[in-house]
Amino acid sequence: MVFKEKIQSETACNEPHQRLKDLPNRQLPAEKCLRYGAHSLTDEELLAVIFRFGTGKRRVTQIARGVIECAEGYGGIAFLDRIPMGVLQKLEGVGEVRAVQLRCLSELSRRMWQKGGALKMERVSCSRDVSDMFMPQLRALDVEETWALYLDSKNGIIKKKMMTRGSVNSSPVSEREIFRDALLHSAVGIILVHNHPSGDPTPSLNDLEVTRKLRNGAELLGIELLDHVIIGDNNFTSLKERGIL
Repeated sequence: MVFKEKIQSETACNEPHQRLKDLPNRQLPAEKCLRYGAHSLTDEELLAVIFRFGTGKRRVTQIARGVIECAEGYGGIAFLDRIPMGVLQKLEGVGEVRAVQLRCLSELSRRMWQKGGALKMERVSCSRDVSDMFMPQLRALDVEETWALYLDSKNGIIKKKMMTRGSVNSSPVSEREIFRDALLHSAVGIILVHNHPSGDPTPSLNDLEVTRKLRNGAELLGIELLDHVIIGDNNFTSLKERGIL
C-alpha cells in the first residue's frame, strides 16, 4: 500500500460521531482555539486538532490521550520524539501516518525553538543565555553532542558549531579543531557546551579534564575559555559559576 493510500485509509471515518467536527461545540478543540486561543487547549486537545479524525472504535480525543499516556513512559509530552516509531505505530488509532505526523511535529517544534532563540540572541551575557540557546535542542538527545560558541570582544556571537556527536556516555572533543575555528573566525572567546543524556548535568572527571586542557590551550593562543556549560534535563551546570574556570 502506498503512503497516499495509507493516509486515506487511516484517516477515513465511517461513524460520523467520531469526526472532530461533529463533537459538541463545547468539546470541539478547534472551536475552542478560535474563541480562546491555542494556549487554552490541553495537550490532548492540541493533538486531537492535528489528528482531526477518530476511527470506528475510538474518538480522536481518545487516540490523543493514548499518545500522551504513552509519552509519560518516556519523560512526558516534551520527549515525544523519544518514543520509537514502532511503538507509536502500534498505539490504537495511530498507525504509520500519524506516527510520521508526530515525529514531524517534534522536529518542527525543535527547529522553532532553536531558530527563534538564535534570532533573539545576538550576544551572550551569562550562562543562562547559553542554556536558553541550547536547551531545546540538546535536553532530549539520547547521545552526547558537543558544541562550541565563538564570541567577539563584546560577547557577540560570531558562530556556533557542533564539534562532535558521540555515544550515551561520551563525545570526544578535538581541541585542535576548536582552536582552528576560533582563529579562523577571529574569536576572542569560546564557550563549550555539551549535554548529558542521563539528564544530570553534574560534570564528570572527563568534563573537568577537557575543560582544563582547553583553558590552558586557549591561554597560549590569547583566547579565553569563558565557560563550559553542561545541559541536563531542563537544568544545567556552568563550570564558570562553579569556580572551575
